[in-house]
Order: sequence, then C-alpha cells, then structure tokens
Amino acid sequence: MKPLYQTRSCRLQQTGIPPFCQKSQRDCKYQGGFSLLELLVSAVIILVLVAGAYMRYMELAIDAERAAFKGVIGWLQAGMNMEMGHALTQGGMQNLEHLEHSNPMALVLKVMEPPSNYLGELDQQQALAAEPGFWYFDLHQKSLIYRVRYDQNLEGIDKLDNNKLSFVLKLVYSPADSYKGRRVIRRVRLQPSHKDFWKTPLGSGWKPRD
Repeated sequence: MKPLYQTRSCRLQQTGIPPFCQKSQRDCKYQGGFSLLELLVSAVIILVLVAGAYMRYMELAIDAERAAFKGVIGWLQAGMNMEMGHALTQGGMQNLEHLEHSNPMALVLKVMEPPSNYLGELDQQQALAAEPGFWYFDLHQKSLIYRVRYDQNLEGIDKLDNNKLSFVLKLVYSPADSYKGRRVIRRVRLQPSHKDFWKTPLGSGWKPRD
C-alpha cells in the first residue's frame, strides 16, 4: 500500500494542478500576471509622474534663464558705472560721448571675462546663426542682442522677431542742456529697444533711471 502523501501527489499531477495551487484553480488564474486594467492604471500613473517631472524641469529652466539674464544685466550696469567713475576722474562726463551706440559688453571686458554665452561682435550673416540663449553685439544695428530661449520669459509683450531683445547705450543729458556751449552728460544708460520690456519677467525689478 502506497503512503498517503504519495497518492495525493500523484492525483495532483494527473489533474495538472501544481502543488502550490492546492486551494483552488481560481487562485492559480490570478497568479498568471497583471490584468489589462492594472496595466492601464500603471501606464496612466507613469504618464502623470513624467508630465509632472517635465513641468517642474521647465519651471527650473525658465527661472535659470531669467536669473542668468539679470546677472548679465547687472554686469553691464557695473561696467557702465565703472566707466562713469573713470570719466569723472579724467576730466568729466563729456569723455563718455564715444560710448553712445557702442558695445556695452566691451565695458565688461575691461574688468572681467565675458559671459560664457556671449558670442562677440557679429555681422548680419553671422548673427543669423546665433542660437537662443546667447548674447552678441550686432555690428549692423549697433545694438547688444539677446535671443530669449523660453517664450514664458517674454510674457507681457507682443511676439518678437526670433525672440530677440536688443539694447543700446544711450547718453542721458541734464535738464540744463547747455554748459559753455556744450550739452552736459549726466549718465550712461542701457536702453532696451522694446518700450514694454519692463512688463516681461526678464525686465521686472530692473528699470534704468531717466
């Protein structure tokens, strides 16, 4: 007579039911893998997480461009202030006349390395190859150009040609516009070409004095 456990094992093998599914055939059915509904739910969750991560990445990238842009503007203003201080020690502000419509970045180059995203002085043909996120001085327009990478940083103004923001050096004269037959220079200003630049996220918090 065969032992009881051997007889039971033989019966399970004959019926095709594996030993680890001894409770019921229904248990074995659910151990075969994920259902279609479970796969769909998992896919939706993954898509939501990916979308959330991408949106967060975009927010950080937009903020980074804004911070980098304002940093360069700060360097340009520092360069202008140093140039004005130097002019005062060399005989007066009239020595700044040559700066109007010149390259503002040249003032930065006198004291420090240029920003890593500054391409230099470009002619019209070279300027066509400038990519978003870079600065350059347009020799034809006599203006400093920044190509904005993200449209979100231009909210508040009409669409610009290739997202180009341009700036020029302007001389500001005192109200009493004559002194010994000459106009009196009060300061140098970095002037944006777009009148509503201050409404954009890039222009918020920074506005030159009159």
